[in-house]
Amino acid sequence: MKISPRYLTRPQDNLDQPDFINLAVCGSFQGPPEHLLDQCQELENLAQRRRTRWKGPRTLDIDVILFGEMIISTPRLTVPHPSLENRAFVLRPLVDLEPNLVLPHSGVRLKDLLENLGDQGVVPLG
Repeated sequence: MKISPRYLTRPQDNLDQPDFINLAVCGSFQGPPEHLLDQCQELENLAQRRRTRWKGPRTLDIDVILFGEMIISTPRLTVPHPSLENRAFVLRPLVDLEPNLVLPHSGVRLKDLLENLGDQGVVPLG
């Protein structure tokens, strides 16, 4: 398992809230993607995550961004994550972990997507 550096990022959609801390984790998982999503949501619940406001403040938010080369579109899970290509706070940590990572559906390098976005207020934390 690998863990990226942490980044402080400004809110993107709902601006009336504190900044976020973002990072990426890369590892292996034995089981279907929906089971990983279940485990992620269980961790969010343990951190007392409350879904009270769309894109609002939260104690923890874990997204399944990629799952190997799989392309998934179910009512519960979309992989690659639908906002991936437009979010520097998602791309920056992923590129730190895997500089040559490509999108499974297009072959586009995440590094190239990130370079086209600019920083979007993504600041490294010590």
